[in-house]
Amino acid sequence: MKVYCILFFIIYIIEQYLCELSSPYTTFLLYSIIQLSVFSSSYNYHSIINSIICIIYLVLLRGNIESLFNGIILNNIIKSQQPTPHYIIKEINNLILLYTSDKIKKIIDFGCGDCNTLNNIDFNYEKIGIDYNKDIYENAIYQIKKNNYQIDEIININILEYNFNTNFLLYMYEPLWEVEDTGVYKTLFLKLSKLDYDIDIIYLTGLTSKKLDKYFFNKYNFHVIKKIDIGSIFLNRSLYYCRKSN
Repeated sequence: MKVYCILFFIIYIIEQYLCELSSPYTTFLLYSIIQLSVFSSSYNYHSIINSIICIIYLVLLRGNIESLFNGIILNNIIKSQQPTPHYIIKEINNLILLYTSDKIKKIIDFGCGDCNTLNNIDFNYEKIGIDYNKDIYENAIYQIKKNNYQIDEIININILEYNFNTNFLLYMYEPLWEVEDTGVYKTLFLKLSKLDYDIDIIYLTGLTSKKLDKYFFNKYNFHVIKKIDIGSIFLNRSLYYCRKSN
């Protein structure tokens, strides 16, 4: 058992800091590490245990170890929000580096939570956090002061009431995952489609809540430039980078 605990710790480190989860080689690498554990013992039952663990990992745990931990500990015990996993923030920064034009001067985080993701965007944009939930908004102000986050403005407002006044990148980590979408997305994207600005969107789905897809974006004149699937076979997220067509 100690061997497998050590093994999963190694896998966790690889996932978080050494590999891009979107790479097809990552699964092969992690699968190979698990298979190598077979040779650490001469007992046949280890092969069976190894195969079971491998299947569980590929089907459920790949890319989700941190999220599942946060969901159990933070949501159910501490009653706190789930932060965006480290490796997904890395993917977001990579997308911005590859696809965001110099015309974009502002990034807006719709459903900003504690502003940790916004703070970890490694680019010199004006950073605006928007959250409609009053308690989350007040916690964000506390976290910004406590951790000295570099956030230009945090606003407690309905996103539909925000005054978009320049070229911007809109980031959304499934902001309506806890509530029923009563037309907010449709109204928002209809508004965005009519604006005379350069608009890029990064949208991250939830593990179990995937309300938007490429067909929705296309309907409102947003072209999907890149889509990355992150996670395991049954538990996964999709990360979209979209641009408003002129």
